[in-house]
Amino acid sequence: MTNKSKVSKSTNKKELKKVDTIILKDFHAEWCQPCKMQDKIIEKLKEKYCEKVIFENVDIDKNEKIANKFDINAVPTLIIEKNGIEMNRFVGVTSKNILENELDNLLSNYH
Repeated sequence: MTNKSKVSKSTNKKELKKVDTIILKDFHAEWCQPCKMQDKIIEKLKEKYCEKVIFENVDIDKNEKIANKFDINAVPTLIIEKNGIEMNRFVGVTSKNILENELDNLLSNYH
């Protein structure tokens, strides 16, 4: 038996919880006025969820490959991922309440 198999078998619940990762990807552009409104909402969410959610800021003009990879056709677009899987996508300015509900729902589904 190798050390790798011993390590994987010794994984406890606390370690598994670290694997659960929620990421909010914010696709925007500097020239986009609705994006500026969305930024204010995202800043409030960061205050509330800073310990629980990873926030990624993606300028589509500076990161064309990433924008293409996620098939971004309009800004602002927000993508919420859990463990690398897209759980929801919001196109256009999305309210704080809608985003909080989505994040709270995903966070409540932790093991």
